[in-house]
Amino acid sequence: MCISVPGRFHGFDLARELGKKGLLYCLVTSYPFSKTIAYGFNKKSVKTIISKELIIRGWHKLFGYYPDWFWINEWYDKCASFLMPMDADIYVLWAGFALHSIKKIKRKNPNAKIVLERGSTHIEEQNILLQSTGLKRSILNSIISKEKNEYDLVDIISVPSTFAANSYFCRGFSISKVKINPYGVDLNLFSPVEKINKNTDFIVGYVGTISKQKNCEGLIRSVGILVNKGYSVKLLIAGGIDKNSFPTDYLSKYSFIEYLGNVPQNKLPKVYQRMDVFVLNSIQDGFGMVLLQAMAAGICTIATSNTGGPDIIQNDLNGYIIPINNDIVLSEKLEQLLLDRKKCKNMGVEARKSAINGFSWEEYGIRAIKEYNALI
Repeated sequence: MCISVPGRFHGFDLARELGKKGLLYCLVTSYPFSKTIAYGFNKKSVKTIISKELIIRGWHKLFGYYPDWFWINEWYDKCASFLMPMDADIYVLWAGFALHSIKKIKRKNPNAKIVLERGSTHIEEQNILLQSTGLKRSILNSIISKEKNEYDLVDIISVPSTFAANSYFCRGFSISKVKINPYGVDLNLFSPVEKINKNTDFIVGYVGTISKQKNCEGLIRSVGILVNKGYSVKLLIAGGIDKNSFPTDYLSKYSFIEYLGNVPQNKLPKVYQRMDVFVLNSIQDGFGMVLLQAMAAGICTIATSNTGGPDIIQNDLNGYIIPINNDIVLSEKLEQLLLDRKKCKNMGVEARKSAINGFSWEEYGIRAIKEYNALI
């Protein structure tokens, strides 16, 4: 099998699981060889397009957000089509970065099967939801057109959640075309430990990009409602700020917020250890791997219906599913947990049980391989 992923995403985890079974033929990525070593990849099987990473990371460092230039997608796609071997049985390609590769594969290796990895909803649905947040910039029409062409040409579109899959089904895609495979989590890295909280504050947590898409402002307002009621509540936030959609000085306006900045993944477990409850308040999120990280760490979790939450959270057992854009409902759920700390802790225990029951990366890989075998 050949994988082409413009970055890392969950592509490295998938490639690692395929490699364990002797099924990985080639990995094309924009990450340098040095970043693939930790995953145990053979250097001979890795092809890199590091120019893409240097350009977008350089832009982010200068301006605080990642560019959405169409030519970057085209550049990576064309380079990948040149680098990847044309004699694999199955190709797993990333949506938006695959059209030229797909066309070349179909021309050179017409019997090969092609899987398109799409981490979010149908791109038109994603664009609608992003525009609803009031973002000044929406997805470029050229990128939308490219992805839609990719959807038509591949054998399978792999998505991580029922929420994402439904956006395809309502547009006429068949169940045989769109497959759901929820992401995994490193159960060894993210595991329950004694909570680190030296005071009596109730700690609400969030990990991820701070943006309008994640509705971090709504989360802040919901916690603010509890603070105004006189509760001792803190909001712990870790992640980078999307300067294109979120005011950089917004977090400093609230004394109940503790902002940690970007935290490397291997240090995130200590962040989760401090939380009583984790919240993913996204307006649109194909899955949200932080959900499984928090659950694996034994944290009660609240997520909106527009995430992978409905696939892994059972209301009132291991967390709560809430509607999008509803500060009142979120604050009510947080207040319930604040007033019943024992229930909150027990729900965290159940969250861990849910995470270890089918959501390791190994099990993610097993599900993926099963789908690939069905193709051939």
